[in-house]
Amino acid sequence: MAFSTLRGRFVLVAASAFLWTACPRKIARRSPSEAPSTASAVIQQLQAATPAFYAVRLRYQAVYEADNRQNFQLRVHAQGDSLLWASAGLMGFEGARLLARKDSAFVLNRLAREYYSGPLDSLRALFPAVDLADLVALLTASWPPGFSAFSWSWDGATRTLSTRHPYPLEGVVSAEPPLRLMQWRLSTPQGPLTLTYEWQPAGDAPRLSQLLLEWPDDRRLRLLVKEATFNPTDLAFPFNVPEGYTYKPLSAFFR
Repeated sequence: MAFSTLRGRFVLVAASAFLWTACPRKIARRSPSEAPSTASAVIQQLQAATPAFYAVRLRYQAVYEADNRQNFQLRVHAQGDSLLWASAGLMGFEGARLLARKDSAFVLNRLAREYYSGPLDSLRALFPAVDLADLVALLTASWPPGFSAFSWSWDGATRTLSTRHPYPLEGVVSAEPPLRLMQWRLSTPQGPLTLTYEWQPAGDAPRLSQLLLEWPDDRRLRLLVKEATFNPTDLAFPFNVPEGYTYKPLSAFFR
């Protein structure tokens, strides 16, 4: 089964990149004459376009390609930017479960009967966004707050924001106002990661339509959104550690 091969890499992607879609707020349109010419001006307009939400329920069809192809389901529940729950399974069997809070994360690997926990900050070497607010933003077509600390450049011809720190990052922005994030391209230690956004008709929320992670050895993980329910009132975040599970630090899960 693909879960034993994916182990921590899958959960990191799921916790970093799968997490949220949101209910939008109205965005004032700008005239073409107000087109920004600097990275800071572009970022300011993207920040102004940030959707508003307090909870979301997502379901993804995941496809893992290595020596063979495996399909499985990924379910995600998120409460604001403070709590995230995710479960990955195949044909009713759960292989992994994640619970993340603002300062810590907990993972169950049911195949290996192992339990991991530790601070989110310990994962910063693996992915530039480990704050839940940043993870939320990546899946809501919003500007990640933590990304504002990076040094950005703006190429108006290609509509691209780019930085080299902490990894090479590129954000593709819409050509017409209001400015919107259309895609993120990240170069991570696991391999290139691409997040593509789908903007809905006026009044509906933008959403992450596809996430693609490619490893150097030609393995691929693709997440395709199948369901997105905004501000549901029946979210649950169950997480219990069964007896007999071996404890390990969270950092060991992603080695």
